[in-house]
Amino acid sequence: MPYSRVLLYVPDLIWARIPADSGRVPLLEKLLCRAHAAPVESATAVLTECFGLSAEDFPVAALERLGDTGIRNPCCGWRADPAHLLADRDQLVMVPQASLAVTLGEMRQIADTFNSSYAAEGYRLEFPEAERGYLQVPADWHCHSWNPASVANQAVTEFMPSGPDKMPVRKLMTEIQMLLYEHPVNLAREAAGRPAINTLWLWGGGRLPEQVTRSPTRIIAGLPLVRGLAKLAGRDSESWSADLNLRDMKGDCLIAMSLREFGCDAARLERELLAPVWRALRHGRIRQLRIYPGGKRVFALTRRSAFQFWRRTRPLSELWREPDDAKTD
Repeated sequence: MPYSRVLLYVPDLIWARIPADSGRVPLLEKLLCRAHAAPVESATAVLTECFGLSAEDFPVAALERLGDTGIRNPCCGWRADPAHLLADRDQLVMVPQASLAVTLGEMRQIADTFNSSYAAEGYRLEFPEAERGYLQVPADWHCHSWNPASVANQAVTEFMPSGPDKMPVRKLMTEIQMLLYEHPVNLAREAAGRPAINTLWLWGGGRLPEQVTRSPTRIIAGLPLVRGLAKLAGRDSESWSADLNLRDMKGDCLIAMSLREFGCDAARLERELLAPVWRALRHGRIRQLRIYPGGKRVFALTRRSAFQFWRRTRPLSELWREPDDAKTD
C-alpha cells in the first residue's frame, strides 16, 4: 500500500542560497522543476495544514519547548534566541546566528543573570539548547513577531514585534540589551575577538494548544517544532536515519529536517534524503511528494510528473528568485 502523500519539510534550504558556481544539486533541481509550485503564506502555514491548527493557534515557542523538553507548560512562552545586532550607518543589522557560535554554558550564564533580575516579575528564561532559549512571561502578549532566520543580514527596524502588545515586548528587548552590555560572557567573547551576544530576539509567542485535529501517520523529525507537534498529537516521532525505509505503510508521512542535519551540505541532503524519496515516487510507493524548501512555495509531484523529462532543469539560483521569498515568518 503506497503512502498517500510524503511531505519533505526543510524550511532553511532556501536560506542556504546555493549559488550556481558552488556546485549544482541536480536531483533537487530536477524535482523542483518537474513539480507544480503552489503559493503558501509561510513555513507555519505548511504545518498548520498538516496538523489542523489555525495560524492564530500556532505558538512556535511553546511547541518547540514541548519538542525539546517533553514538558507541557500552560504559561505563555516566547523564543528568546541569542543574537548580535551590528550597527551599520544609521541602522542595526542582524548577524546570522550561526556566525556567533554560542555555547550552552554561555547562554545558561546569561539565563541565570536574567532570572535573578526578572524572576520576581514572573519571567523565567531557560536554554535547553545553546541556540534556542525559551522565555516564560507573566501575561499573554498579542503581537506579530519574526523568525530571526528570515531577518538575518537585514535591518531589524521593520521586523520588530508589532500589534496590540508590541510595547512591552520591545521594552523587554531593550532592557535585555542593557543587561547584556557588559555581561561577563560578552566581555570574555570580546576579549577573544568574538562578536558579543548583545540581545535576545523574542518571537513565536503564545500558549500551547490543547490538541491537534489531525496529523500524519508517520513523522520523522529533527526539528523540535515538529517533535512538539507530534507529542501534542499523541504520536511518536522518529529520529532521522540515513537508511530511509518508505515501504509498506499507508497514510501520510512528514519528514521534517534542517539542512544542518546534513552538515549544511545540499549534496548530502540529496544523496541521503532526496534520492530514496525520488526512487519511491518513481516506483509507485508514494502517490504524491511535496517539498517545502522555505519561502512562499510548496512543490508537488506525482509519479506522472516525475517522468516529465522534457521539462527543463534550471539551477537553484534561478528557482529561488521567483517569486520573491525574501520576507517570511
